[in-house]
Amino acid sequence: MSAIDTIVQFLSVIDEAVKFKKTITEEVVASVTNIVSNIKPHAASQPLCYHSRKSKGESSKQRIRKLQPLIGDAGHEGIYTLVWFLFRFHLQHDE
Repeated sequence: MSAIDTIVQFLSVIDEAVKFKKTITEEVVASVTNIVSNIKPHAASQPLCYHSRKSKGESSKQRIRKLQPLIGDAGHEGIYTLVWFLFRFHLQHDE
């Protein structure tokens, strides 16, 4: 195999990886959009009561830890953190 053939093969692998990444990104965006549209917002004056949090097995400290990564992050890292948070939120509410 010549050097040119190797480069062409390498470029085709990169092209496939880019297409795969685009497909996955589109699926994640569609999924996150669906999750966000199904979230029912709580009124700011009515936080979850102690017993609601307790039945979910969630303490107030755990809730704060969940939200801390979303505060102050900039760029893609904040987006990835938000997607991960929404994914975990979705898993918890499916159970």
